[in-house]
Amino acid sequence: EHLLRKEGPLSEEEWDVMRRHPEIGERICRPLQASRAFAPIIRHHHERFNGKGYPDRLRGEQIPLGARIVAIADAYEAMVHGRPYQPAQPHDRAADELKRLRGAQFDPDLVPIFLDELERDSQGLPPLVALPPVARLEPEFAAGA
Repeated sequence: EHLLRKEGPLSEEEWDVMRRHPEIGERICRPLQASRAFAPIIRHHHERFNGKGYPDRLRGEQIPLGARIVAIADAYEAMVHGRPYQPAQPHDRAADELKRLRGAQFDPDLVPIFLDELERDSQGLPPLVALPPVARLEPEFAAGA
């Protein structure tokens, strides 16, 4: 929590701790019955499409699809809402950054789908991509699912 809220750059030691959070999250969730489905997403959401991510340096299609999707959504959320060490960016700048990092950090096929779905949502249109049932629940119900 301290590292997530720290203002200013992280030290190398702090980055080492930060890079362990996907493994820690996976370990925390492992005892849950449903974790077989979502633990790989937690563990691999900081892998990069080019293989330079963490914790396992997976690349491309080796990264579970759910983790590739969460990586894009997580990065976008961090950009548009900001962090103590980085001010919030407007949507256009965040979208440009996602496009710039296609094929390196993010799955190049998923970035345009994500951006198209954001655009549809901002226009009040239903998604083109079918959502799993839990995603259609109201947020307060989805959190308890």
